[in-house]
Amino acid sequence: METKILLIDDDLLEAEKIQASLQRAGFQVQMAPPSRKTLRMAQGQGYALVVLSLNGHSASPQTFGNSLRRAIGFTPLVFVPPVGVHVPEAENQRVLERPATTRRILYHVRRLLSAQKPGPIQMGNLMLDYENQCVWKGEEKHPLTPKEFRLLEFFMTRPREVLSKKQILEAVWDTTYMGYIRTIYVHVRWLRKKLEADPCHPEYIRTVRGIGYVFSCPEQPPSP
Repeated sequence: METKILLIDDDLLEAEKIQASLQRAGFQVQMAPPSRKTLRMAQGQGYALVVLSLNGHSASPQTFGNSLRRAIGFTPLVFVPPVGVHVPEAENQRVLERPATTRRILYHVRRLLSAQKPGPIQMGNLMLDYENQCVWKGEEKHPLTPKEFRLLEFFMTRPREVLSKKQILEAVWDTTYMGYIRTIYVHVRWLRKKLEADPCHPEYIRTVRGIGYVFSCPEQPPSP
């Protein structure tokens, strides 16, 4: 299930860029302008996180930010206020000064969500451990770099789905530049060394020639 994010922005062009970046990373994003209706919507739709980006086109950005904070309670918030507006840091909140790139916003979205410590992902004898940033293979613990972790998470949340190199670049590296393909090969090789009994004959991360990769767990029975 995709993670739902509410994006509140008073600049439509900026909002569309942020939305596209978050969607490429696998998030479900709903856009809305800063309004009373949006405050009501933020309370009861089950959003995992809210991004509030204000350029000063709306009246009193600080007041709206405070109202939103009260409305969403402990829901994580990434707040990009207008230039010159000081917003103090708070629990479950990141305040980003302008200019804030879509890559930087995505980074803090991921950091805040990972801080919520979701439960581990279990597939067969593999367990992706968010709290310890590692993967367990039975009783064996294998530490992962941030990119290895994100790549394995992307694979394990899409089992038996053929994933193109472009999809992987967009989701894990937040880019569509195909010149980065070699870095996918390197990270897949590192993961295979940690997961596979024989990395030259992988069972978990298999290459789909001309397309990309497919992840499956040999101990996991196929879905009926």
